[in-house]
Order: sequence, then C-alpha cells, then structure tokens
Amino acid sequence: MDNEEKACIRVEWEPGVEINSEAEYITMTQHLAKDLLSDHTPEQLAIIAAQHIIYTDMLKRTKEAQGEVTQLEILKNEILLKRTAQIVNGN
Repeated sequence: MDNEEKACIRVEWEPGVEINSEAEYITMTQHLAKDLLSDHTPEQLAIIAAQHIIYTDMLKRTKEAQGEVTQLEILKNEILLKRTAQIVNGN
C-alpha cells in the first residue's frame, strides 16, 4: 500500500460508514478495538464478541434462506470469519 492509499483510508468507524476495502476494514477494526479496550474489560469484550459471532451467523442464515445474500455480503462475512479465527487462535 502506498502513501496515497494510506491517506485515503478512514481511521474511525461510526455507524453507517461504508467500508470499501480490506485495508480500511483492518484500520477501523484496530482503532475501534483500542477504543473498546479503554472502556471495557476483556471479559465484557469476550461476551460482546460471542454475541456478535452468533448474531452474524443467524443473520447470514436468515438472508440465505430468503435468497438475499449478495457477493459483497459474502466477502464481508469471509473477512469477518477470517479475522475472528485469527483472534481465537491468538494470531
């Protein structure tokens, strides 16, 4: 990634912000994680993560059953699952 690409990446996430690249996703995730760690205990964050994983799976299955899953949603879900596996495995 060159300097121009880095300059274009948003750092702070807020509800409704569209994420357009994996690099943007990673950057926003890291920034949001730091904010969450400053406000919550690791135990609270583990509960939030577990709830999110279950919710995401339920939402995915509901959309699949309704035939509403788009390629973008599939890609976002794959990225989320890959990152979650890395966290769970300590990478």
